[in-house]
Amino acid sequence: MDAMALIDTFAPAGPIGICGIAVVEKLMPVIPSYVLFVTLGMMMPAASPGDLAVVMAATASGSTFGSLCWYGLGFALGPQRSDAMMERFGRYIFLTPSLYRRMAKAYARNHFWVAVISQTIPTVRIYSAIPAGVLNLAITKFLAATLVGSLAWSGPLLSLGYMLRQQSADVASRLIGL
Repeated sequence: MDAMALIDTFAPAGPIGICGIAVVEKLMPVIPSYVLFVTLGMMMPAASPGDLAVVMAATASGSTFGSLCWYGLGFALGPQRSDAMMERFGRYIFLTPSLYRRMAKAYARNHFWVAVISQTIPTVRIYSAIPAGVLNLAITKFLAATLVGSLAWSGPLLSLGYMLRQQSADVASRLIGL
């Protein structure tokens, strides 16, 4: 599925659909989020900057919910099964065992800021919740930090798309740099 098809499918449902786009992006990371969110900003059915704020809130909420799902997976697997899963399958999802261990150690030191910052790093932002779940970090702090980080990631990308939309070229031309 490409970014435009995903947006065309979910965006007509309004903020709930846009939240769904972010959940899909987080759970099935086939489309890079930086492409998806810029495209969404360009194509979103927004008439004003106030609508842009609603789209930002919806994408941050959806991304946070997707992270909660990954957190739940980490919590359910526990340390031993999670380590074994990363050893066996981590390379297929761009999460090497060494990266996984570094994230877990970082969470143990300062989980709030690690959760915020990890949401602004491509690929890491998707799976960073697994070690948080394994470590059973405080869920309210984790969700608050993830929401802040998701907004810090998606907000500028959506804004860029929104600004590009104001230009006179079509979406495809802008995305390929023409």
